[in-house]
Order: sequence, then structure tokens, then C-alpha cells
Amino acid sequence: MLELRFSKKDILNLYLNTVYFGQDGKRAIHGFALASQFYFNEPIENISIEKMALLVAMVKGAYAYHPISQPKNAKKRRNLVLRLWSKKQNKWVGSAIKKPLGVLKKQIKNYYTSAIELAKNEIKIDKNKTYKIVLSLDIKLQNHIREQTLKTLKKLERGKIKKLQTAIIIADKKQAKVKAILGDRYHRKYVFNRAIMAKRQIGSLIKPFIYLTALAKPEKYFLYSILKDDNFSQKYLKITKKGVDLQKYQPKNYDKKTHGNIALINALAKSYNIPAVKLGLELGIKNIIKTLQKLGLSQEVEHLPSLLLGALNLTPLEIANLYQTLMNDGQLEKLSIIDSVWVDNKKQVFKKENKIVFNSAYLYLLKYAMKNVVKQGTAKALRKSFDGLDIAGKTGSSNDFRDSWFVGIGDEYLATIWLGRDDNKPMYLSGSRGAMKLFIDVFKKQGFANLTLNNHKKIEMVKIMFKNKCVEFPSIKNQQLLSNKEKCE
Repeated sequence: MLELRFSKKDILNLYLNTVYFGQDGKRAIHGFALASQFYFNEPIENISIEKMALLVAMVKGAYAYHPISQPKNAKKRRNLVLRLWSKKQNKWVGSAIKKPLGVLKKQIKNYYTSAIELAKNEIKIDKNKTYKIVLSLDIKLQNHIREQTLKTLKKLERGKIKKLQTAIIIADKKQAKVKAILGDRYHRKYVFNRAIMAKRQIGSLIKPFIYLTALAKPEKYFLYSILKDDNFSQKYLKITKKGVDLQKYQPKNYDKKTHGNIALINALAKSYNIPAVKLGLELGIKNIIKTLQKLGLSQEVEHLPSLLLGALNLTPLEIANLYQTLMNDGQLEKLSIIDSVWVDNKKQVFKKENKIVFNSAYLYLLKYAMKNVVKQGTAKALRKSFDGLDIAGKTGSSNDFRDSWFVGIGDEYLATIWLGRDDNKPMYLSGSRGAMKLFIDVFKKQGFANLTLNNHKKIEMVKIMFKNKCVEFPSIKNQQLLSNKEKCE
């Protein structure tokens, strides 16, 4: 049947890329190219005739002719392959037969695979030139994160919680440089780099962008604007392949309760779904998308109400870049892992996009609100683990706990952490119980610098009565919206 659909060349190519060559721990080695890298640390096109013969020999049985566990069997069969090839090609292979197997006694564990892949994505390599690329990686931090992540995930995997994977990006937010990156829980040389390749639903990480869109309208909103948290549903039209379908959207809060009138700052801190959705619909979904695009998001986004609860798939790197602009006073500068590049011994100068895309006064208000997430919101457990912690943060979870997110921001670092499963099955961990737990374990010993909010020329502290209490908070100077509010001392 295969011959009816594919040419013999296609079938052979498929076989060469899928044939089994043994195990790297829990990972199966499939295909000649990967086997060449694993056993010899060389690309397939560069290996010698005797090494190629060894791989051909292993095709009959990866275990029976394994070059490390069964070297005598492997060498005997390799030499048979060489003699058969010699007879068919009429070429002498006597010197190849005498050579050792040449495999690595201990397969290389590359602790920096994710970093190298990110660097490759940033620069185009001309194979005819010599390159020296200096990375911004903090080796000590990278190694600490690698070691601690494995310990924490093993600790989290109990009962129904199994097969966890992770992606972590730690960036110096002032320099827009990646200091540590992990795209896989195991330190393997060839991995699926989830940090830059895995598009996952972002869940409640969308909410700061909704509230920022509101705060950018000082004529209508301030941090203690009252939002309604009550039951509601929204009908909307969705265009499908079959035509136009009328659908109903009815969000619920995580705690399955409603909370009446609530201040904007507290709705964000508690990550309530209903007020976020109602606010987003009031602002207009297209305006939320505009905010995301201004901050650097390039992909197309569907205009659906579900966007307001994070029905948007992004990679951890894309999330890190969005939050980088949020927390760097509206300066759009994509994160990079490259410090410098020399080509043929000449240092190259690269121009990075660097521009102000958002009013820093509105971002000041958002940062203040996100510090409240850690003080009394969904990330308040952090304060039990760190003395005097005063950072900004946001937890996030997607439907059925398929994704667990945490973003933590201090003066020095922007930390983006994702946990989930590759098969996208539920893992039963919220943002605070999963990704934030990993954040705690990673930074508990070495600490995480607090986030300082310096005085801003367009911001003033005000005091007003709110629900019979005097509350103090920052607002835009001389904000007209507050002129009729009851002041207090």
C-alpha cells in the first residue's frame, strides 16, 4: 500500500529517519542523523565509513549490537558490513576494519542546548565564515536553575500529577538580555525547546493587558474604579466552516463565587475572571488586541470573548517579551541572548529595535497593581517564603489546569516560568501551586531583588474613601475623575 502513495525514495528516507538506535535515558534515539550525533557527536554527513558501517550494523538490533553494552558483537557486525560494502563497491576497507568503534563512552549532556538554540534563532550563519558568539548567559544561575528544576518537578509529581515539563526564561530586564533559559527538564543535547517553540494557552497572564488598556483611559478608570463581579453571559457570532454560529459565553470565577462591587486593583490581585471579562468587553476586544500589538505581539489574534480569559497560545519567550515591555517603562526591546558577535575576527554591530511604545505613567500604575498581586492576591504565598519580598507578579492557569504560569518581576530580573505536559493533558496544578512553586525553589536561597517604583513626574499619591475605608494609591496627576471623590487623611 505504501508503494501506491509514496516513491521508493520517499519510503527509504522515512525509514532512515525513524529506525530505532537505542535509548538516551527515557528518550528513544530514532534516525541515522540523531544516532550520529548521539554516538559520535558528529553530523551524519561528516562521519567516516567505519562509523557509518556501525550504524548500519545496529539496524538489525540496537541492543544486540549496541557499541557500549555489546562492543564485541557491534564490532563483529560492523566489520561484516564493511566487507559487504567493500565487495559491492570493489574498494579496500582494511584500515577501517582495524579501527575502534569510536563511540563516546559517555554521551554528552549539553546543559546549554536551549541557550544555543535561542542564539541560532537570532543570527543567520554563513557556513563559509568563522564565528565567535558571546552569550549573555549567567552560567552559575543557569546551572542552579537546571539542578533545582529537576528536584522540584520530581517533588511535584505525585498521584495524578505526572510527566511534567517546563520552560524557564530569566532575563535582565534593564539590559533586555537572557541570563538563563531552560526548554526541557532533562539536560539533553537534542530536545524540543519549549521556551521558544511550545505555544501554550496563557490563561490569566492576559489580565494585566486588559487592565492596562483601562488605565490608559484616565478619563474613565483609576486603580480604585469599581468593577462589577456578578453573573452574566454574552452571546456572540462565531464564523465557522459551516457558516455563522450563535454562541453563548458565560465566564466563572476560579472560586465559583461572585464578589459584588470590587476595586479594579483588587480584581487584578485576586485574578477574578468575571470583572476582567466585563471590563474587556466594555473596552472592546479590538482595543485589548491593539494593546498587545503595541507591546510587541506580532501574531494575529481572534476577536473572541474567550481572549479575555487567555485563550491565546504563545511561547514562553513571547510572554517574556510582552512582560519585558510592560516592566521596562514601555520600551520595546526584544530579549536577546547574544552579547557580541565576531565574524572572521571582526566584531559586528547589530541594531536592535528599541523604541517607546507606551506611556510610562500608565505602566507605573499597572506595576503598582501587580505588586499588589504578591501582597494580597494569588501570589501572596511568596511572602511566606521570602522575607520582605516586594515584587510584581502574575499567576496564570489555563482550562483544566493544562498550563501553569508565573511571571515574577524585580529590579534586576524578569522571570517567566511555565509548567505543563507535552500531551496537553490536565496536570492539576494552578499557577500558584505549580510554576510559582518552582520560582520559590529556584530563588529562595539566592534571593530575588525587590521592584522599586521611583517617583514619576506624572504620578501623585492620593487618598480617598472606599467602602468606608481610607485608601492611598497612585494616580495620574490632577486626574479629573477623582475630583468628586471623598478625600481622607
